[in-house]
Amino acid sequence: MKNKLFIGLLFCTLALIGCKKPTDGNDKKVPAVYNGFYNYPAGRVNQNGTLTIQNLSAGEVIIFNGIVDKDNYLGTIDGLGKVTLKLPDEKFYSIVAVDKSVYEEKTTNAAQTSYFTYYSNIQGYKIDVNVSGSSGNGTWLISNPTSYWVRFEKNDKSQNYAVVAPGALRVPVPIERDRAYDYNVYFTKEVKLNGKIISVIETVDTDLFGTAVAKSANSYVYNTLVGTDINPSSMLKPSVMIKNDYNGTVYCKKSNIYLSNGAEAVDNLPLVSGERMVYVGLSAGDVLNTLNFENMAWTAGGKGNLFLQDDTVMENGKVYQITLSGNNKDDRRVELTAVLTADAVFSE
Repeated sequence: MKNKLFIGLLFCTLALIGCKKPTDGNDKKVPAVYNGFYNYPAGRVNQNGTLTIQNLSAGEVIIFNGIVDKDNYLGTIDGLGKVTLKLPDEKFYSIVAVDKSVYEEKTTNAAQTSYFTYYSNIQGYKIDVNVSGSSGNGTWLISNPTSYWVRFEKNDKSQNYAVVAPGALRVPVPIERDRAYDYNVYFTKEVKLNGKIISVIETVDTDLFGTAVAKSANSYVYNTLVGTDINPSSMLKPSVMIKNDYNGTVYCKKSNIYLSNGAEAVDNLPLVSGERMVYVGLSAGDVLNTLNFENMAWTAGGKGNLFLQDDTVMENGKVYQITLSGNNKDDRRVELTAVLTADAVFSE
């Protein structure tokens, strides 16, 4: 029987818990809603960090790690401005953005938008955020007791309603009464090399979709994810593990599309000399000869990209190990060195 993921969906109506009434303990006049916020107003804004967040909204935005909560506060971004964050660990993060003015009036009822990105101590990442100036008087509570990152995405792919970390329970998402929130659900598996989380690989299509509706004011809608028994060797999409032994930085592409490690990022993900990375964004049926590598010196020297000359068709659950080597635009090579199962490559 094919392994499946499925959702238990339960509707009920409860009274919403009242908002906290913090006091203003700062010298500056700060709205009381920010009382107890982590290191407010700076949060984790630090020019020595590597994650840049650009605000595409005209108004101020406040950002959080995973859930709108005072302990998870990351910082405030001016309208059309940007900040740089320094985060404590190299791993994947769900960044939640909220309109600041709406939050000050509606607090946790302010509409949210979620983004999925990675934090690296050595490689910069950049994401754009854009928020709605709306609020909701219902709450969509999502529980994810699985070992997968879960993304609830609007059907037209224009917005992430929520990106929920493995093991996160009762993550609140404000929604408007009587509005239908049609969604698709996507599961991604963290993969490690030498004990370090470096990428996420999306699972094979699990046909999960639904609609969340708050039937009355101050109501809760519950989504609980249950029953996961996915085997990585058979249910993960294909990936490529690139070892860069070439004397220079390269970018990995499928045809003309830049590949990444699964994080949302505006900038393309480089692979510096001497390092290796798992790139995703591939599907069963893709052919290895569509993979190619870009280097600024090659482009400047009129050489163009370096393509992998291999017509192997990629399969789910497989990791294709590829090595680049050479010293300059006239001495460059790329070859497939191994085809392994995900279980054989990635440690838990």
